[in-house]
Amino acid sequence: MVVYGYALLALLALSADPASATFFRAGCAKSSVIERVDPIVMTNGGIAHHTHFVFGAGNFDSTADFKKLRASSCSTCQIRPDLSAYWVPSLYYRTQDGLFLPVKGGGIATYYFFPDPKNMRAFPDGLRMIVGDFTRRSISTPPTIAEKAIEFACLDYSGQLKKPSTHNLPDYNCPSGLRMDIKFPGCWDGKNLDSPNHKSHMAFTDGDGTNGKCPSTHPVRVPTVFLETIWDVNQFKDMRWISQPFVLSNGDTTGFSAHADFLDGWDKTALTHAIKNCDGFDIAKCFPGQLRADSELNSCNAKRSFPNEAVLGVLNKLPGCHPITSGPAAALTSYPAEACAPTNTRTLSWAYQGCYMDNVNGRALPNGANGKFTPATCNTFCQSQGFLYAGTEYYGQCYCGNQITTSKRPESECNTPCDNNKSLMCGGPDRLTLFKLTASGSSNSNPVTPPPSSNSLPSDVTYLGCYTDSRSARALPSGYVDSNPQSPAKCYAHCASLGFSFSGVEFGGECYCFNSIANSHAVASSGCTMACAGNPSLICGGRDRINVYAKLPAAPSGFRNLGCFVDSSSRLLSTLTMATGATGTSCTAACKAKGAKYAGLQNAKECWCGNTKPSTGALAKISDCSMMCTANTKEACGGAWRLTVFESI
Repeated sequence: MVVYGYALLALLALSADPASATFFRAGCAKSSVIERVDPIVMTNGGIAHHTHFVFGAGNFDSTADFKKLRASSCSTCQIRPDLSAYWVPSLYYRTQDGLFLPVKGGGIATYYFFPDPKNMRAFPDGLRMIVGDFTRRSISTPPTIAEKAIEFACLDYSGQLKKPSTHNLPDYNCPSGLRMDIKFPGCWDGKNLDSPNHKSHMAFTDGDGTNGKCPSTHPVRVPTVFLETIWDVNQFKDMRWISQPFVLSNGDTTGFSAHADFLDGWDKTALTHAIKNCDGFDIAKCFPGQLRADSELNSCNAKRSFPNEAVLGVLNKLPGCHPITSGPAAALTSYPAEACAPTNTRTLSWAYQGCYMDNVNGRALPNGANGKFTPATCNTFCQSQGFLYAGTEYYGQCYCGNQITTSKRPESECNTPCDNNKSLMCGGPDRLTLFKLTASGSSNSNPVTPPPSSNSLPSDVTYLGCYTDSRSARALPSGYVDSNPQSPAKCYAHCASLGFSFSGVEFGGECYCFNSIANSHAVASSGCTMACAGNPSLICGGRDRINVYAKLPAAPSGFRNLGCFVDSSSRLLSTLTMATGATGTSCTAACKAKGAKYAGLQNAKECWCGNTKPSTGALAKISDCSMMCTANTKEACGGAWRLTVFESI
């Protein structure tokens, strides 16, 4: 079933006159290669800025030109005389902890419009062009013709979702896929096959950019190429931790930077014949006997120019290490080489989640693999396929997925040894030995990590972080309860009812309480990865890892309260700014004026400033910072060797 976008319908409507309704439509079954390649921009054959889905001629590579494309023995596109190449940026789903999963894309549909066949010619051999701007992160008001040429259509073949096309990535799910529609200009300057910006030798017609007149500077009319490509965003419909979790391969979350490249590889005689004789959707009449079979399209693959760079599977950074940008300012065109240095790359590792229920009639992880696996080999396979969860079952079956919706079971129920290694357990009958891919270390990809909590938490409750824990010396040693289904909000309510200000969830559903972080526990680098047993969309700590929440006093405007900290003669914040008369408002203002990020109140009157965040291992009871300010007896100003710390936001 073909669903046409608003931009395309407009083109067809404007071409309603049979004399001008000339076009043909053809399909490209799949991409020929996916990698950071762009021979139009990188004329020296170097690696490109970002990843592209490439469709068309099999000889495509980083040095492709007209001659090389015409020498191809295959293409992923339907029309045999067309050995052109078309490419668009790839799309990734961004997880809450900053990992990237490639979004599956199908083929593309190519439309060629020629509303005035008598005054139109085929492309000159070797024409190349780009439409769109990969640095754009906003759109003009009103949009220019070039900006209008790119749209996103949210598809729903059931007809229930009725949304207009947009110029940005939509912030709602598209049940039948997200389609990107891109129109190239159809007016050529008659001289140049390319230009320095790969655009200025081409122009749109006036009016709608297709059916109008060419400007005098670009008098030669050539076909208007229109591309449609669809991404399967619906596979992430239950994973929208923010309203718009997708990012183009150049780091753009807005979608305004969508673009496409075209490198001509046409047999000019065949294209000229089509311009003069083709008048609709029946491609067989346009190119009689010149269509490739589906088997030819699906077997054509271009050789990778840069095979050592991972562009698929679960990635801890975008290929090229691009930061995530949302505008409205334009993005940089390049980034320093150290952006991809090992110190900026997080380590991916698989964290054991436990034994989980499965059902042959409704798999907990719906994507299976053939063969016998161990947990390690299953994990590797699932990561290569772009999945976050991996599970082995019943002696070595392997299943993959991006979320788990079934409940946790006792470890004793995952009791079948792996056929390939009898010393390891591979689930059981309808039971999965489950692992989740996690990231640790630093990253330049700006992972967004809001608290793994529920919106039902009170607004004055602050997420303090993922802390280490120990059975022998708990971080929160009181108020234990293990009544599933558990959640951060339910745990906090339980602790508050017992008079505690700190609460924490651990190991998928355990709840602990106290009034401070006890036993010298500190923020952990990783490990809070277990889904809450009662709500798998929430995180409830991990093995010896606890997500901690606390109710902290309000902070002055522009700051947030980090809590009460134990201070010493070495000082958590280095500069005494006010020796007396400090309040929260006066202290934060004084520290901000000095360029300090952190402000601290102590001993009822002192204000301390600094730019180093105090270690969470020094957190004390909130009640320890309860001395009333001498300058405002309705406000607390730390305590004796206790520092109330505020952070600028």
